[in-house]
Amino acid sequence: MRNKVKICPSCQKACARTLVQCNNCGTSLELVELASTDNVLMAFVYGIEKGASSLSISMRACNDKHLVFDDPLTVSVCHLNVIPTSAHIPDLRFLFKDPCRGRQILQGMLDEVDTVCLEQFWSDDLFRATYLGNMPPDLRAMGSAGMNFPPSQYQLHLQYVHGPMLPFQYAMFEKGLHLQHGRFFPVQFLLAALAKGEAMRIDVDEDTPVEKIIQLAASCGVDYNRYWSQMWLQVMAIQKKCSPWQDKDFCYRIHGARVFDACGGESDVDVKSIQAADATRQHNKLHWKIRRMGG
Repeated sequence: MRNKVKICPSCQKACARTLVQCNNCGTSLELVELASTDNVLMAFVYGIEKGASSLSISMRACNDKHLVFDDPLTVSVCHLNVIPTSAHIPDLRFLFKDPCRGRQILQGMLDEVDTVCLEQFWSDDLFRATYLGNMPPDLRAMGSAGMNFPPSQYQLHLQYVHGPMLPFQYAMFEKGLHLQHGRFFPVQFLLAALAKGEAMRIDVDEDTPVEKIIQLAASCGVDYNRYWSQMWLQVMAIQKKCSPWQDKDFCYRIHGARVFDACGGESDVDVKSIQAADATRQHNKLHWKIRRMGG
C-alpha cells in the first residue's frame, strides 16, 4: 500500500525514484530525496475513498478482472490506465515469474483498454473529426501502450497513450521525458518476450534488475531497442499526420519561462498555473464524455 518515489517540489507529482526531471512539469529532481506515498492504485482496487487526498477517479470500465480510468496526467487526447483487480503485481518484472500466466494477464489488460477506447472515443464522430482527421481506422496503430519501470505506483498498470499528444506534453516527449528509453516498455515487446514461455521464466524479487529481462529477451530473439524505436517513430508520425492544434486554440505562447499573450505582449501569468488550468479543462471534458456515455 506504499510507493517509493520522488515528490516534485514544483507540482507535487509523485515521480519514479530514478527520474532526474519531473515527467509532469519538467522540474529537476536531482536533489530530491526518496519519499513514500499511498499506493493509490491498490486503494482503487479496494474501494478506499480517501487517503492523503481524495481518491476519486474518472472511471471508464470496471469488472472482476480490470479497472480502466483516465490518467490524471493527461499526456494526450485519450490517456488511459488499466490495472488488474484480481491480483497484486508490483511491477512488470513479476510477470516473468510465470510467463504464460503473465502474458494472459497482460493481453487481457490490453484487450480491455482497446475496447474502452473503441466504444468511448473512436465511436464518437466529433472526437474522430477533431483529433484524428483522415487517419485510417486502425485503433492499435494510434495507441502507444506500455509500462514504466520503475513505476510511480506499485501495482501493475498499463498506460495507453492515444495520439496525438497535447502540445506541451509532446514537447516533453521530444526532450525524452515521456515514454523514456530504458524505462518505458512497449506492450508489444512485453507480449513478445512473454510468448517465449519457459525460456523467459525468471525468479524475480524486489532487487531483480530490469536489465536482466532485456538481456534474456534479446537472447531469445526479442530486441527491446527495436520495439521501442518503432513505438517512438509511431508517436511522431501520428503527431505529424493528425496535427489538430491551431493558433486560435491558444491564449498564450510560452518561451522558456516567459509567457506571451496571443497578441505578442508579455504576460505575468505563471506557466505552471496555465498548465494546471489546461489539465482541469481536459479532465472536465473527459468527465462530460463519461456522463454522455451513461457511465
